[in-house]
Amino acid sequence: MQTLTESHPRARKAHDCSACHRTIGRGETYLRQVNVDGDMWVWKECAHCQACRPILLDGLLADEPLPPLLDTLHELAYESGAHAILDMHAQHGWRYLDGGVVNLDYVGQLVATATKGGGQ
Repeated sequence: MQTLTESHPRARKAHDCSACHRTIGRGETYLRQVNVDGDMWVWKECAHCQACRPILLDGLLADEPLPPLLDTLHELAYESGAHAILDMHAQHGWRYLDGGVVNLDYVGQLVATATKGGGQ
């Protein structure tokens, strides 16, 4: 796969996150990549999934593709409390029961804890 362009636009309309499938709302910043792998395709990723990339990259060899985010978080849920909380939030589309979006700084703190090996 080759990435042709990568940008971080602010959404003018709703988009689906390619990683977790939640709706990226108007006004949210997201990753947008145009890729070629035989065919040309666009990858859109919410900021929450981007914040979780260190977990996906942990222990990955340079030439290995990124594993699916939701599957990886679910598999790691029993490793630590931080992993379990990230898995729960990801499974619920990074939203609380009242519909509010999970704070991105909080996600970053959980990722930092999870990648340090602590997380309890």
